[in-house]
Amino acid sequence: MKNVKVLIGNYGSGKSELALNFAMQAAARGERTELIDLDMVNTYFRLTERGKMVEQKEIRLVSPNFACSGIETLSLPAEVQSAFVLDWDSVIFDVGGDDVGATALGRYHQDFVDLPEGSLEVLNVVNIRRPLASTLDKIHRLQEGMQAHSRLQITGMINNTNLATMTTAEELWDGYELLRQIKPTGTPVIFITAKGSVQDRVQGLRAGADDYLVKPFEIVELIARVESVLRRAGKSSPIYTLGDVTVDTESMLVTKAGVPVTLTRKEYDLLVLFLQNQNVALFRETIYERVWESDYMGDTRTVDLHVQRLRKKLDWQQRLCAIHKVGYRLEGDG
Repeated sequence: MKNVKVLIGNYGSGKSELALNFAMQAAARGERTELIDLDMVNTYFRLTERGKMVEQKEIRLVSPNFACSGIETLSLPAEVQSAFVLDWDSVIFDVGGDDVGATALGRYHQDFVDLPEGSLEVLNVVNIRRPLASTLDKIHRLQEGMQAHSRLQITGMINNTNLATMTTAEELWDGYELLRQIKPTGTPVIFITAKGSVQDRVQGLRAGADDYLVKPFEIVELIARVESVLRRAGKSSPIYTLGDVTVDTESMLVTKAGVPVTLTRKEYDLLVLFLQNQNVALFRETIYERVWESDYMGDTRTVDLHVQRLRKKLDWQQRLCAIHKVGYRLEGDG
């Protein structure tokens, strides 16, 4: 089965280096590999600059027209479609550094939807020492924007916090705090660090990491750990609890104070979306595109009507708040 990896992340997160290494390791395993550079925003650094290295590894590289030519207006080549129609073993997408860059993926939404179940991984690479990802709120907003524009659900996160050669123990320590805050979202996280003592490992895992990898390491080990974490995440169906409301996503059972609540499929999907993004303001267009899986055409009535029904059925008039000219936010506990 074809394996497709999509790496997204803010500028300086290290996603392009990871994408390159994912491709090189797949080729080293004898897999037919294609590497697609969709970084439409940051023309300063793109995988195209590594073109000769990629060619030597017998990896097919597809990049924006005019990349590395000094021309800032880029266009997507038709060859991107080859990722879906040709018989590759591995396809790796390196996607632009913000929601604008992620828009390039939206063009191929139906192609991603048509992939066999379990073949797609969407990984958000985060470096909290970069301005666009320096706080949890910024990470949430960036991630929501990228998901809305790409119309893909992020399946995992790689915490790659560093300051290159200037990285200190204090920089790495901040990753623990990030994990504590991200863990409630249910996003799998691998912690990459230079702190390798047993105490550090235990603390990282207790803070919420799904795995813990100590530098230096071989990229093949990182790839194996990412794949393992995603397999575990895919096999488990989380149970969300907020106040007296519980949602079992495996059985799709919703209860309030132990009493089952009957929801339509869209009401259920809307509820899960809010629970996955507690205390985060969601734009109406984001809600519509995530729940109804189609382009938002500007009509707010559908979203508003379903939110009103959800409020009534769960008695969430105070918890599910309207944000003026934005959308809605579910107030979490604490």
